Amino acid sequence: MVEPRTPRTRITMQYGRLPAGESRPPRTGVRLAGVIALVAFLVAGVAWAQTPDHDAILAIGPAFEDAFAEGDVEALGAMYVEDALYIASGGTVLEGPEGVVGLFTAFREADFVAIDLESMKVQVSGDMAFSAGAWTLTHASGTTMSGYYTNAYVRTDDGWRIAHTGGTEKVEEESADG
Repeated sequence: MVEPRTPRTRITMQYGRLPAGESRPPRTGVRLAGVIALVAFLVAGVAWAQTPDHDAILAIGPAFEDAFAEGDVEALGAMYVEDALYIASGGTVLEGPEGVVGLFTAFREADFVAIDLESMKVQVSGDMAFSAGAWTLTHASGTTMSGYYTNAYVRTDDGWRIAHTGGTEKVEEESADG
């Protein structure tokens, strides 16, 4: 319970001084504790961002890019858990590794030769992790299409696997000239 303020407390708070004959306890302990807490928070934040789990999630992107470039759609499917969902641009829902294999097989058959994934954010919490980033697909002709993705990951006995992917395609706005 908060005790009501006395007139003396109000004076101290308003003018920053104590009545005659009273002394203020030193504040160095409070300030030092605050500095220590801030340093601990910052160090923990840096350590959290550099965990092996964080690095493992980041490593999935380059492995995905390599498998796509090599046409190894089975390896792409193996990056997903059995009950995974992939929600593509336009709302198409693909289920499981088979759905992912079908999607990327179609991209390869349409002469898309590379995918570039740029992770913008990764968060790991226990046996789950999330990432968000941008993707760019490159066609054999050199044209590209791009968009954004979010992935949810789960830790399995075989390492981190993708449980959910949501993707959106960037839509180029037409200029007023046509």
